[in-house]
Amino acid sequence: MFRMIKATTRRGSLVLGFLGVLALLLAGCGSNGSGANQLDPAQKFIWPVIGASSINDLVLDPANVADFYSATVTNAIFSGLVTVDRDLNVIPDSATWEISPDGRQYTFHLKPDLHFSDGTPLGSQDFAYSIDRALDPNICVAVNGPTCVGAPLAGVYLGDIKGAAERAAGTLPSVIGTGILTPDAQTLIIKLDKPVAYFLEALTYPTSFPVEKALVDKYGNDYQDHTDWTMHLTEGGSSGPFEIKSYGDGKTLTLVPNSYWHGPKLTLKEVDRPFVLDPVDAYNNYRHGQYDYTDVPSQEYQSARDQEDFHEVGLLQTNYIGINQLAKPFDNLNVRQAFALAVNKQLIADHVLNGAVLPTNHIVPEGMPGFDDALTAPSSNTRIVTGDTDKAQTLIKSYFASCKCDGQLEFKFYYPSGNTDRLHTAQALKNMWETVLSGDWGKVTVDLTEVSFHDLATTYFSNTVGNHKGAMAMWMIGW
Repeated sequence: MFRMIKATTRRGSLVLGFLGVLALLLAGCGSNGSGANQLDPAQKFIWPVIGASSINDLVLDPANVADFYSATVTNAIFSGLVTVDRDLNVIPDSATWEISPDGRQYTFHLKPDLHFSDGTPLGSQDFAYSIDRALDPNICVAVNGPTCVGAPLAGVYLGDIKGAAERAAGTLPSVIGTGILTPDAQTLIIKLDKPVAYFLEALTYPTSFPVEKALVDKYGNDYQDHTDWTMHLTEGGSSGPFEIKSYGDGKTLTLVPNSYWHGPKLTLKEVDRPFVLDPVDAYNNYRHGQYDYTDVPSQEYQSARDQEDFHEVGLLQTNYIGINQLAKPFDNLNVRQAFALAVNKQLIADHVLNGAVLPTNHIVPEGMPGFDDALTAPSSNTRIVTGDTDKAQTLIKSYFASCKCDGQLEFKFYYPSGNTDRLHTAQALKNMWETVLSGDWGKVTVDLTEVSFHDLATTYFSNTVGNHKGAMAMWMIGW
C-alpha cells in the first residue's frame, strides 16, 4: 500500500562501515556537524528502539524474529553464514561457499577461529544445531498457553532443506545427517530437495544464525515468562559485532563490542537502545538532546527536511492491508476488490502522512529483488493509486444485492497501537470505506480495533492462520 521512506535525524557526523541498520552500529560518532572525521572520545551512541515499550516486546531468538524492531538488535548481536552488501548482493559473513552443479548441495567453509562472545569456539556443529533447532515445531514464541501455534517461522526460509518439511511437522526428529552434514568443524553441507535460486538470500535471514547450545540448555525456552536463554545473553551466545552488556531493567538495552567477533575492529564503545513506543515521543526526546539518532514521524517530516541533521533514503518496507480471504465478507472477491479500489492511497500519502511515504500497488518495493513492474490490479488503470470510486461502488452493490445481510457489512479492522501514523491512517481508511462503499444499496461499518504490535504479530496472526476462533478479517501492518 505504501512504500516507506526512511527519514531520520542524527547528531554529528558518522564514519560509516556497514550496510543498512548496522551502518549506524559499526560507526564512529563525530563531535561536530561539519562532516569532518573528528571522533567523540566517548563513542557512545544512543538510538531508541521505536515501537517497543520494553525488552518484553522484542524477540531475540533468531529462530523467531519476525519484526523490524527485533531485527535491529539480532542483526547486531548475531552473524550468519552469509550477508548482503549495500546493493543486496550476497557476500560471505562467517563462511565462503560452493554450490554443486545440480544446485542441490551447498558446501560452506567457515572462517577460522570463530567464537561466541564468551570465547566458546563456534563451528559447523553450531550452525547445524541452530538450523535444526529453528525448524523444531516446539521452538517458537508461545502465544496461547504453553504450546506454539502454527508451523515454525524457519520453514518459510529454510523449508527447502532436505527433511525440513518433516522436521517442521514433527515427523522427523532432526535434519542433521540428512539435510545437514558436518564432515569437520570448519565445513557445513546443506542439501536441498530441489534447486532453489534464492537459497543464499534466504540464509541472510536470522533463522539460520547460530545460537550457543550450552546457553539454551541452561536457561530453556520459556518465552512467555521472559526467563528464557535470550534474557541471559550477557553471559555469552553472541556471534555478531556486538554483545549485550545490560538489559537495563527492561527499559534500555545496552550493547558493547564483541571482542570475539571475526570482523573489523569497532569504533563505537557502546550503543544504548532505550525503548520508546511512539515515534513522536522519540523525535521529541531527540530534539531535546536525549538521543543521537531517531526516525522522523510523518507530522514532522516537512519541517524536518530543512534541518541540517535531516537524512533521507528509500526503505525497502511496505505498509499494507492484510485480508483474511476465509473470513466473511472477504471470502467474496468483489468485496475484496471494492475495498481496495475505495482507498485513495495518494490522498493518504500526501495529507495524512505528509509526503513521508510513496503510494504503491505493489507488495514488494521497487528496488528489491522480486519487484514485478507488470503487476495487475482490479482497476482498469493498474498504475493508478488514487482509487476507482465508480468501480468500487459497482462491485460492492453486487455483494449487497445477494448477501442476505440486511444491507449491513460490519467488521473489525485491527492496527498496531503506539504509533500515531498508523492511527491516523486507520482513521482515514475507515472514512474512505464507509463513505465510498455505503449508499442506498447498503451500509459499511468499520470498527477500528487497536492492539499491541506484539499481540498482533503473535496471538492474532496465529488465530488468523487457518481461520481459527478469534481470527481477524482485516488488519494493517508492514514488512
